[in-house]
Amino acid sequence: METVSIHEKKKQRKKTLFLLYTFFLMCIAKLWFTMFILFAFAVILTAFQGRAGYCAYYCPMATLQQGFYRKKKHFHIRKKWMTEVFFYTMTIIFWGGAVSMAWFFRDRPLTLWIAMLQLMMAMLLIALLSQSLFGKGFFCGNLCPLRIPVLKNIIRIRRSLGL
Repeated sequence: METVSIHEKKKQRKKTLFLLYTFFLMCIAKLWFTMFILFAFAVILTAFQGRAGYCAYYCPMATLQQGFYRKKKHFHIRKKWMTEVFFYTMTIIFWGGAVSMAWFFRDRPLTLWIAMLQLMMAMLLIALLSQSLFGKGFFCGNLCPLRIPVLKNIIRIRRSLGL
């Protein structure tokens, strides 16, 4: 029988509440900029904590991936350049899509909301597919458009400043 520590239960409760908060903002309140609110929160939290606490405790994508994870054999990408190609492609598509949609649909809030929701759902599908093919944490560690280009650099800056 598997025992779960009190810390893990609290962590899971935080993640579930934040997932519900994200769902409320995006789907009930229909705020097209929900994704940018989440990213701003992640940047601020990382800047103050100096570690990727957002990823561990708040990221809705990680919460959903954890809920769908099933242990099985996965493919392994042995070449670092292949992972980097996936990462840079995903980052350009994601950030390019998010910024261009915000610009082109700025006068049509409902269309912008639908486009942002589709982008978030596409990222979830990619996360679940990559997890299914390559294992738990592959998306977070190799493809996440927030963690690698933004949060890891904030952590590096803090460390270089001695904070």
